[in-house]
Amino acid sequence: MKIHYFLILSVWGWIGLSSSMFAQKTHIISGHVFEKEAKKPLIGVKIEERISHQGVYSDSSGYYRISVADDSALLHISHPTFSPQTHRLFSKSDTALNFYLKSFSLKEVEILGYKKIKHGINQLSISAEYIEKLPSLLGETDPIKALSLFPGIQSAFEGSSGLIVRGGTPGQNHLFIDGITLYNPYHLLGIISAFNTDALASVVLYKGMYPASYGNRIASVIDVQTKSTINKPEHKFSIGLLSSKVLWNGKMSRFKGQYMLAARVSYLSLLSLPLFFSYQSEKRDNYFGYWLYDVNGNINIEPSKAGRFQLSVFGGRDHWSSRDGIFKQSENILRSQWGNLGTSLTHNWKNNQGWKGESSISTTSYTYARKSSEYDNSLPNGRASEPSQITFGLGDVGLQTSVNKTSSQYLSFSSGLGLKRIATKSTIAAGENGKSLSVD
Repeated sequence: MKIHYFLILSVWGWIGLSSSMFAQKTHIISGHVFEKEAKKPLIGVKIEERISHQGVYSDSSGYYRISVADDSALLHISHPTFSPQTHRLFSKSDTALNFYLKSFSLKEVEILGYKKIKHGINQLSISAEYIEKLPSLLGETDPIKALSLFPGIQSAFEGSSGLIVRGGTPGQNHLFIDGITLYNPYHLLGIISAFNTDALASVVLYKGMYPASYGNRIASVIDVQTKSTINKPEHKFSIGLLSSKVLWNGKMSRFKGQYMLAARVSYLSLLSLPLFFSYQSEKRDNYFGYWLYDVNGNINIEPSKAGRFQLSVFGGRDHWSSRDGIFKQSENILRSQWGNLGTSLTHNWKNNQGWKGESSISTTSYTYARKSSEYDNSLPNGRASEPSQITFGLGDVGLQTSVNKTSSQYLSFSSGLGLKRIATKSTIAAGENGKSLSVD
């Protein structure tokens, strides 16, 4: 029994002796870290031993304490705003060591760029390049939805292009494109706007305190400008999931001018072709089709001394049709179409005395038409009822002129005059040769 105790004690003694022989001896290095110029303690300075990869940070008084090996130590002292230091130490006893770091200054950095978003007190301006970089719905970039990303502006509902500006309704926003008023600037029942991004140069939104030259609305003013100046001709064609677009612009050297033509057309009706074939083969009792288009164009001419003339044209339309019943036997057919059409002619001039002016004449119209018919081939005339049609129209003709005098960087004078005539018309007709009721 004594032999067993002796062996156990011998083993434990040998293990302890081996541990003390092979254990690495360490010592403590401690001190403070100061700023060299002001002699102030620095907090958050990292002191790292590069061989063992152990490190500590100085406390609020600049104090640090780190354990290193006896043979040698490589200390690296670093801070984001001070020049780093590296020290190699050979010591076998505890050592007190202070470090003094020197702040460094960056060299002059020059940043060049182009400002694509302009913010004023109540004004926001974005470029077409910025809009194209934003996320899009099925490949359709939308300048109106881009505005909803900024403070004080939100969409009327998810996925809609209608804007609520500081609590106003979408109908309280005044939208222009090259001075042409758009009374219904939306496609696809408000999901996308009527603005083709390929044709745009800039979009300016006034959330309040907008210039008196706009007027006629209480929520906001959105002024959209198409491309009127180009550096080189551009020919572009693109195909998307919802629509296809084409852009064609160039220079007219003979007239010292430029031109731009952009168009967009959707092929949503192609997606509903399977429904039509099913309806035609009487496998289903209803069918619908929808398609849209819009066109933008302008011509800019700048004679030598007469200033600059710009003629702009905008047109957009939506078509909807639906059928229900039995194909070519007994059917109810409904067709609807609505859209905008407008033109504007603008003249800009300026002289060397600081005077500049602008005069424009514009006309715009919005129309909505719906026609319904009911057919039954079992009847003598093939009609179960006379066709009916409802038409609504809203348009205006405007004339506006303004002059501006800039006296200095801080003083300018503006004056202008605007005239506008607004007209509406509604028509309800029953039968091809029947009576109609018109309201103007």
